[in-house]
Amino acid sequence: AESVVALCLPRGPGTVAAILAAWKAGAAYLPVDPELPAERIAFLLADSRAAAVVGLEAVLHELPVGRTPTIAVDDPAVAAELAAQPPTAPGAMVEPGRLAYVIYTSGSAGQPKGVAVTHGSLANYVASVPGRVGFGRPGGRYALLQAQATDLGNTVVFASLATGGVLHILDAEAAMDPAVVSGYLTAHRIDYLKAVPSHLAALTAVSGAQGVLPARSLVLGGEAAP
Repeated sequence: AESVVALCLPRGPGTVAAILAAWKAGAAYLPVDPELPAERIAFLLADSRAAAVVGLEAVLHELPVGRTPTIAVDDPAVAAELAAQPPTAPGAMVEPGRLAYVIYTSGSAGQPKGVAVTHGSLANYVASVPGRVGFGRPGGRYALLQAQATDLGNTVVFASLATGGVLHILDAEAAMDPAVVSGYLTAHRIDYLKAVPSHLAALTAVSGAQGVLPARSLVLGGEAAP
């Protein structure tokens, strides 16, 4: 409990599963982008006092983890150990005041700073989302365009999980291609979407606004909207 587990996984359902696993164990998670400079990754792991790093074997070999234990989810031995675990919850109590995740600032104005977000804060945010931005209809379809190493997309991720929604995670290349995004949103009848205004502008420049607008609610965040 109260330890920090660093997650260095590709965007997709594996990352979501790892987040929930960390919480069920009573820990908080720290998202780590393997594309970051080695010095920054080493700082994040040391400053957060990460108890472990979860990732893919090939990626973990390249990370400056130092003495931090690593868990490769694609290691056959790890897979076998996971398969042998009971299907019941670990029994850890998650209190509102405990850490949910730690996210670091860019460090553009100096040394990066870790921002600790509690379960209570995150729960309050997700609970307020339906009234404020219209997210939350049971069974709604959500599309995630953001990298999961940031918390910009957490509105989409946790709103979908908490309301019985369907979460669609577009890979990095697809999320930057206006034609692909437009086609995906239309084909899968996406209800809810969150985007940075500049990203939205780039997407609409090719297919027009109607091609990328979700069926129910669009949230803009991360920067000022024109």
